[in-house]
Amino acid sequence: MAGFSGIQVALQTLLAQQAALEITQNNVANANTEGYHRQEAVLKAGYPTRSMAFSNSSGVQNIGTGVYVASIKRYSLNFYDTQYRNQLSNNSYYSTIVEMLSEIETNLGDDSGDGLTNRLNNFFSAWQTVATDPDIPANREDLLETAQTLVEGFQDRASRLLQIQKDQDLSITQRVSDVNKIAAQLAELNAQIGRSQTETYQPNALLDERDRLLDQLSGLIGVTTHIQDDGQAMISIQGHALVVGSRSFELDATAQGKKNLVQINWADEPDNPLTIESGEIGGLLYARDVVIEEQLEKLDDTATSVMNRVNTIHRSGYDLDGAAGINFFTSNASAVFLSGHLNLFSSIGATYNVDMEVRDETGTPHAVTLQFTKTATNQWTYASLTAGASIVNNDNLTTISNGVVTFDASGNYVSNNGRILYGTQATSLDMENLKQTGGTASSVGIDNLNDALSIRINPLLTSYRQIAAATVTNAPGDGNNALAIANSVTSTTNALVAALSDFDDPVAASGEDSILHFNTSRITEFALKQRHAETGVSDTKSILSAMDDQREAVSGVNSDEEATNMVKYQRAYQAAARLMNVFDEMLELIVTNLGLVGR
Repeated sequence: MAGFSGIQVALQTLLAQQAALEITQNNVANANTEGYHRQEAVLKAGYPTRSMAFSNSSGVQNIGTGVYVASIKRYSLNFYDTQYRNQLSNNSYYSTIVEMLSEIETNLGDDSGDGLTNRLNNFFSAWQTVATDPDIPANREDLLETAQTLVEGFQDRASRLLQIQKDQDLSITQRVSDVNKIAAQLAELNAQIGRSQTETYQPNALLDERDRLLDQLSGLIGVTTHIQDDGQAMISIQGHALVVGSRSFELDATAQGKKNLVQINWADEPDNPLTIESGEIGGLLYARDVVIEEQLEKLDDTATSVMNRVNTIHRSGYDLDGAAGINFFTSNASAVFLSGHLNLFSSIGATYNVDMEVRDETGTPHAVTLQFTKTATNQWTYASLTAGASIVNNDNLTTISNGVVTFDASGNYVSNNGRILYGTQATSLDMENLKQTGGTASSVGIDNLNDALSIRINPLLTSYRQIAAATVTNAPGDGNNALAIANSVTSTTNALVAALSDFDDPVAASGEDSILHFNTSRITEFALKQRHAETGVSDTKSILSAMDDQREAVSGVNSDEEATNMVKYQRAYQAAARLMNVFDEMLELIVTNLGLVGR
C-alpha cells in the first residue's frame, strides 16, 4: 500500500459510516410504515495489504485497508412470519363470523320485545282468550291482528336472511377477486425479485412489499407459503398452486345450486369446488352456508308446523254461523325458482325430468314432475307428467300443450312462456338463472318459496265470524276448538295434530313437541355459535398479538436502538473526519515545507 494511504482509509470510513447512518435514518423514518422490515449496514474490514513501512524481517503482518459496506441486511424470520400468518388467517375467519352473526342477530331481533318468540306467544295467547270468551267480537278481532303480526314476523325475518345471504355472496365474489389480484401482484414481484437478488444484494423494498401482500392474502384465505432461496414465494391453497415463480393461477366464484349462490373453485378445475375454512372468505362461507341456512330452515319448519297444526284443528271446528272451519293460514308459494344447467351437449329430442313442489289454492303441497325436451339448439319445451297439474300461458292462464324456454347463442336464458296450474293456483316458473351451458350432464336446482317467507292468513277468511272456535255447530259460546289450537303450540296430544306427517309438522319430526321450545332452541343454537366465534376471536387475537410481538422483535424498528446506532455511527463519522484533517495537515506540511532546508 502506498504511503499516505491512510487518507483512503479515512475516506472509506467516512463513506461507510455515512451509509450506515443513512440506513439508520431510513429505519427511523419508516418506524410506523406497514410491512417495513428493519435494515442494517453490514460493515466489513477491507482486505489487508503490506505497508511499505515494514520490512519482511520486521515480523509485522499485513495491515487493514479500512472498512466498507458489504451489504444491507434485512431483518426477517420466515418461521415467525409463517406462524403469524396462520394465526392471522384464523383470526380473520372468526372475526368475520362475529361480524356477520352480529348483523344476522340485529335483523332477526330475537332479543327484542318484537321478537318472533313474543309474536308466537301473543298469537297462541289470543287463541286462549277466544277460547275463554268465544262470543266476544273484540277477542276474535284481536286474534286476527296478532295472526297478521306473526305472519309479518315470519316473512320479514326470512326476507332479511335471504338478503343478507345475497349480500354475503357478493362479498365472497369480491374477496375472490382480491385474492386473484394479490396473487398476480405476487407473481410479478417474484419475477422482479428473481431478477434483482444476488449473493451480495437483496431487493429489500420488493421483499417488504412481498411480505405485506402475503399478510393481506392470509387475512383473506388460508394459504401455504414457501420462501425459496432466491427470495421468490411459492404459494398454494389446499395443495394447488396459487403462485409459482412469475405465474399465478386464478380462483373462480361461479353461481351454482338451487339458490344460485357462488361456489369457489380453480379456474382450471371448474368441477372441483374448494372447501374454505379460514380467512375472511371462510368466515363468509360459514355464515352464508351454515348459519343462515340453519336459521332459514328452522324458521321455515316453525312456520310450517304453526300453519298445519292450526289449520288441521281449525278445519275440524265450526264458526259463529255454524259453518265448518276452513284453513286459517295458507302458504302463498306462487313461484318456483330453477337454476343450474341443462345439458348443452344433448341432441335434439333429449329429455330431462325436474321434480318440484307446488301448492294449490288451499296451500296444500303437491309433488309435480316436469319433463324438459330439447326441441331446438337453443330451445327446450316442458310439460307436466303429474295428474292434476297442467301448463298454462303466463298472461291469461289458458291451458297450453307445453311451456317453452329459450336461450341465446351463448346458452343464457332469454324467455319462458308458461306456468304450472294446480287447482286454481297458478305457480310461476322463474328461470332467470337457468342456463343451457356449463357441464356435460344436466343439473337443475329447485328452490320453492319457503313457508316462513310465504305464509299468510287465508284470503278466504274475511271475517272474525269465520274463526272456528267451537267443536260443535251452532254453539257460539263453545271455545273448545280454540282451546285445542292454543294448546297445540306446546303439545301434539291432539289426535289431528298427532296424525300430521313429518312433512307437515317438521317440529314434531325433529323430536320436539313444543313449537315454542323449538323456536327457543333456534335462538339458543345461534347464541352458541356467536359465543364460539367470539371465543375464537379472543383466543386467536391473544396468539396473534404474541406472534406479532415476536415478529416485531426481529423485524420491527426500535426507536431507542436506532437512536443509539445513530450516535455510534455519528461518532465514527466524526473520528474519520478528524483523521482526514490530520492527513490534510500532514500533506500541507510536506507540500509547503519539504525541501526548504539548506536554501
